[in-house]
Amino acid sequence: MTLGRRKHAPPSTRIPPEIIGASALFVHNLLVHRALRPPADAALNLTSAVTLTAFALRAGCTPAELGLDRADLKRGIKTGSIAAACCSTGIGIVAAFPSTRRFFLDARLRDMSRRETLYHASLRIPVATALAEEIMFRSALHALFARGHSRRSTLTWTSLLFGLWHILPTLDTFEGNPASSIGQNPGRARLLAVLGITGATAGAGLYFSYLRLRSRSVVAAVLPHAAINVVALAIGKGLVDRPRVGNRV
Repeated sequence: MTLGRRKHAPPSTRIPPEIIGASALFVHNLLVHRALRPPADAALNLTSAVTLTAFALRAGCTPAELGLDRADLKRGIKTGSIAAACCSTGIGIVAAFPSTRRFFLDARLRDMSRRETLYHASLRIPVATALAEEIMFRSALHALFARGHSRRSTLTWTSLLFGLWHILPTLDTFEGNPASSIGQNPGRARLLAVLGITGATAGAGLYFSYLRLRSRSVVAAVLPHAAINVVALAIGKGLVDRPRVGNRV
């Protein structure tokens, strides 16, 4: 036995909960865009949101840390409503210019019936997309990262992951979007579209996080997220259903 030598504890093999949460979302993203078809993908979104929330609670996060405290709901609705109105106005202004209006056109919308459009605008986008994604990213994943990282690191990672989350859907819808006609090289156009959407959604994620922190409620992020997507859908559907307008953009 050697005197004066301290025994070192073996390194911990416990996987940080934020890594588990991020990995689960990576698998989820692959399943939704490479294995499942509607409406199973929407069901998985909601299931993953509930499961990740339960995991965060089990990891020690409180409802307040998750942005789910009922005491903050009223403030979240107020902040989110103002943000939703501002975002909707901004989307409308962008769509008013011919140079940017064309990016709202999506060939898939031509075959979308009124019933399908209503379903997407009233249920799929607000609940299965906006609510589910905000619960996953601005609620559960944010809380998991915040327990072991600084606020700056938490915002950076959750926003970056939210941007990467949109790579597969961008690739899936690329051919039906006017962005596919940018330049002469399809591969370069696809890369630019992916980089552009990833950057834009990462920026949006940072803004949603700001709203969630300012109000202490994840509802403040859900409302503008839903508004942006619903207004963009409505504008795109309106354009493809009016050929004369579509021809001028």
